[in-house]
Order: sequence, then structure tokens, then C-alpha cells
Amino acid sequence: MSVLLPDQRLWATNRWIARQFFADAIQWIDAAPALAGEIRFCLEAELDTLDLRYADRATLQAFAALVKKVVDYRTAMGASDVAEHNDVLVYMSKLMELSQLVQATLVPCS
Repeated sequence: MSVLLPDQRLWATNRWIARQFFADAIQWIDAAPALAGEIRFCLEAELDTLDLRYADRATLQAFAALVKKVVDYRTAMGASDVAEHNDVLVYMSKLMELSQLVQATLVPCS
């Protein structure tokens, strides 16, 4: 699974982490309407790539906010409902990596 971001940035992870991220993110998808269709499609079709390489800044900001909501939710909830609950630390680490990548994408080049 991967999230493709502008400037050749890539979040690559294994399938269960991606599926868990999409499952967590769908709870707040109405706050990111530009991403709703793509994320729902990824879940329903069991696809493993979200392509945001050509997303505009507003969409990337919405994605960053969505990732933050997932990180905050998962920090508060822990692993009780994570499919691979023994590996929640791996999941959290990958979420933080995604958050940092998206934030780096939003920082303008100097």
C-alpha cells in the first residue's frame, strides 16, 4: 500500500496498516469531501494506493487534517479494535511517518 504525494514523496506500508488507516479515516471522511470518493473506493475495491500526486493544496490540507484525526483517535483508543492489535506500535509509527510526510509536502520550498 502506498500514498503517493507531490514532489515524489511516498508513504509505503504493508496491507493491514493501509486497510486500518482507511478504516479509521472513514469515520471523519465527511470533513474531507475531496477525498471521500477515493478513500471509499480504496476500501470497497480493496485497492492499496491513494494517489495524491496532483492534489491541490486544499486537498492536501484536508488529508493532513484527516491523518491528524486518525493519529489522535488511535492515540486515545489504543489497540482494542485494531485487527493486528499486537502490532499497534508499528501502526502508530507508520501513522506518524505519514503525518510527517504530508506536513513536509505542505511546507513551501524556500
